[in-house]
Amino acid sequence: MLSLARQKSLEQQIDIEWHEHDISDIKELNLVKEGEEGFDVITCGSALILLPDPVPAVKHWLSLFKPGGVLMTDIQSRNSNIVMSIFASIGEDVGESLKWDMNQFQRIEDLGTLVEGAGFKVEKLWESEVFRMEEIETRDGKGKVMFEEAVRSLMFAGFGKEGVKEKAKEAFVNRLKEIGGVERGVRQETRFWMCIARKPF
Repeated sequence: MLSLARQKSLEQQIDIEWHEHDISDIKELNLVKEGEEGFDVITCGSALILLPDPVPAVKHWLSLFKPGGVLMTDIQSRNSNIVMSIFASIGEDVGESLKWDMNQFQRIEDLGTLVEGAGFKVEKLWESEVFRMEEIETRDGKGKVMFEEAVRSLMFAGFGKEGVKEKAKEAFVNRLKEIGGVERGVRQETRFWMCIARKPF
């Protein structure tokens, strides 16, 4: 992703400094030099939920802002990603788990509470319109294909490990049928919970 970003910025002749680093704590990058006020804007798109512990990360970002600086972040709304929800629900039964906590954001207010707890003042909190809509079939064959595609991703690769995969595949297919029925299928509507917050003056 960074290679592509660098290439695009070069093509468009935009001077951007790119770093590969853990966003939870970027002090060692020394991005805010002594005597500087800090950042005007920090964005974190669709990644907050992937942090092992987002609270200290957001608190750290507060220290990088100048007074009045704006944080823009989002997470997928609950049940917006059926594949992710299924893996979260079958994890305990198959002896595997997601690499992030799906339970920390059950309501849109949980996002606002986290950001305010880090010291920001929330200015706007809302649910987006439908970003993507998909009709998902729940036949046996389709469920197996979905599972195989998913475990090729690093996000769900643990469910494709030897000793886990067959049990996880069966559980995945059965859970998909429970959600949508054998014949009906299910509609996935991807929405996001959005937050704009500001560092107090």
